Amino acid sequence: MESLDVIDIVLNGDVPLGGFELPGGPIAAAVGYQFRDDKYTNTPSATELSGDTWIGGVEKERVTSGSREVDAFFVELSVPLLSNLELELAVRREEFSTGQSSTDPKFGITYAPMDWLTLRATQGDAFIAPALQDLFDPISCGLSTVTDRFGPFSAFTTACGGGNPNLTNETSVSQQLGFDIALGDFDLSVTWNNTDFQNRIVDINGQDIMQLDFLNFQNATGFAANGITAANQPSEQQLRDWIANPASNKDIIRDPGDIFTILQVNNTSTINAETVEVEAIDIAANYRFSLNNWGDFRVGLQATFIDHFYYQGDASSPIVDGAGLYNDITSAAPELPEWKANLTIGWTMGKHSVNTITRFIDEMPYDGPQFTHLDFFGGFTRPQGMDTVRQWTQMDASYTYRGIEMLGGEGAFTLGSRNLFDRKPQGSPEFAGVIGGLQDPMGRSIYARFIYDF
Repeated sequence: MESLDVIDIVLNGDVPLGGFELPGGPIAAAVGYQFRDDKYTNTPSATELSGDTWIGGVEKERVTSGSREVDAFFVELSVPLLSNLELELAVRREEFSTGQSSTDPKFGITYAPMDWLTLRATQGDAFIAPALQDLFDPISCGLSTVTDRFGPFSAFTTACGGGNPNLTNETSVSQQLGFDIALGDFDLSVTWNNTDFQNRIVDINGQDIMQLDFLNFQNATGFAANGITAANQPSEQQLRDWIANPASNKDIIRDPGDIFTILQVNNTSTINAETVEVEAIDIAANYRFSLNNWGDFRVGLQATFIDHFYYQGDASSPIVDGAGLYNDITSAAPELPEWKANLTIGWTMGKHSVNTITRFIDEMPYDGPQFTHLDFFGGFTRPQGMDTVRQWTQMDASYTYRGIEMLGGEGAFTLGSRNLFDRKPQGSPEFAGVIGGLQDPMGRSIYARFIYDF
């Protein structure tokens, strides 16, 4: 159970300058204070309270709770230096009763040299404080899929973790440069973004712990192979020697009778990752036109290009560029195709309208497991030597009829389909058997909706 009480006090208006005014007009300001009282209570199920869970330890879990108070102060200024040149300044200070605090300035400038062109630039600091659950949650266990680089294990195992009271704020510094073009029925916006995160708050999973242990093994022994396939994995004796080494991760619990079986992975929790730096370009364009008696059309394009995504999971890990990669081996970066785009086409005539969205995801190298426990089940044929996550294109479409008058009100009926052409997801050696994070595993789905306003 969570509760949040908020008190906001905001004063806004023009800054009195004794009759003086900038060429663009008066300076507008907003000054405010916010108080937040945040509480939560975590009540485990009766089975967890009794210590009788099927997955996890035998220790009884307990009811836990946490709370904190936050004081926040802010000032925002809009300074019209000229009629077509505006400067924006802001600063915010937050103080948490749990020990975190942050002061974050931001400034931006907007310049419109022509009626159809606007140039933009901003820079600002920001932060995210750890959630109360991230700080105080008790240790609990559940299922997690892991792939072992030391042997053939690739399946579910027990993963246990809880809150991390040592978490600090995630901070970031970001810059944006962009321009907007508006030419009648056509508009275009392009924005370059760069954000540098420090101490990013991420959930570390069992696979991260497995990957780091294998990396430490490579650094300690000079083992050069990557462990992805059986031919590139260390021998059983090398694994036994590593388990006996004090440098190995004791949070990985292996079956004493079969060291290639992972029984449990501990300390899966939330941590402050060392660094993440993201650079991307966002593009948005729209065009509207009419064909007389054939109705009105609109075409829109939204696209994102990721130039780089540098991340470092912890201080002992190398900095890696995850842009354009599947990133199966880490939770510090998601799947990051270089290009993602949505093309929308809409048509309206009278009470009728049709809308379509075509979604595109770029291809990327595949770095997940090449073997799976599903090999032991009949009827499953895994891809052999998979090295690429292929491009994905999916169309969603809907038809709407509006203006249905009934019972003194008005209704609208919609018939639509997601994944209209029933495209099948790419098969994968992963536990799910498909590339489910980027591609639609459900196939075509059809829906109908009726909205009535009265």
